[in-house]
Amino acid sequence: MIPNCGKEYTKMFMNMIYRFLTLVNVGLSLLLQMIVNMKILGKNLFDNCIGEYMLGLVIKTKNIVEEI
Repeated sequence: MIPNCGKEYTKMFMNMIYRFLTLVNVGLSLLLQMIVNMKILGKNLFDNCIGEYMLGLVIKTKNIVEEI
């Protein structure tokens, strides 16, 4: 049996991971918005495939966050 304090630490650790993933997700979303805005302004710094890859990463991260 895991002692009660162990459960608390596990819960805290999972909460930390969840918050970290949420921050990463928000960061990726903001980065994606910046890329999209740059494309709209005509400064095509990123190739289409890189933009799509980033979008895929954001969607994957959101799926992982929702599963937890």
